[in-house]
Amino acid sequence: MPKGNVITLMKNISFFPEASQSGQWWTFVAWTVAGMLMLIAGAVLQQRREKAFTS
Repeated sequence: MPKGNVITLMKNISFFPEASQSGQWWTFVAWTVAGMLMLIAGAVLQQRREKAFTS
């Protein structure tokens, strides 16, 4: 995740509620989705490897 994105987002929410925060939110969501997809891909690959070695 880009350095300081979450910190900047929390500061903007706390101190500047009227300021635009869409950029920080989209960055946060994009990195979260990318991380979840990588976790799922890793789990699927591990299951395939285990299945290939046991067959």
